[in-house]
Amino acid sequence: MFRSRKGVFFTIDAIIALSVLAVGVLVLFLAFGGEPARQQTALYAGDLMTFFSGTRLQDVRQEWATNLWCTEGPGCTAPTKNITQPDQTLLAIMAQLVHDDKRELASYIAFEASKGIVQPQFGFNLSMTLPDASVALLTHRGILTEQSQQIAAKSLVYFVSENHTLEGPYVAQVLVWQ
Repeated sequence: MFRSRKGVFFTIDAIIALSVLAVGVLVLFLAFGGEPARQQTALYAGDLMTFFSGTRLQDVRQEWATNLWCTEGPGCTAPTKNITQPDQTLLAIMAQLVHDDKRELASYIAFEASKGIVQPQFGFNLSMTLPDASVALLTHRGILTEQSQQIAAKSLVYFVSENHTLEGPYVAQVLVWQ
């Protein structure tokens, strides 16, 4: 009779210990599960800047991009001929448009180009600092979080204007947060 009570006592003791451990693990997962992954956000900011600074407008195979520079052809549905040098990168074209006081068109390009690129769990904005130190906000998506959770990627932008002069430097900045 004494042995059966001893077994019940150790069984109850083991169940209580496992319950305490399970609650502790659950508290740890809940406490640290909501923190954004800063390394992933930093890589994403760099990737976005690489996309904008490395992709030429003529390489974007979407109707909105083709219509900005084409005059006729199979992909040209509503030509506008707003862009005369489609072989420049998206960032250089946006800098040229900001320089020529066509910020609305630059914002349109930034918004449309980032539509399929930026994942829904990330917020971001793309801005450009002009040589006179004014800032042009080209696109913004998501609720801006506190400064410590934002990751920035910057790039210098130069472009050749219509009169064949080198313009710049413009500083393009992508801020990404999660």
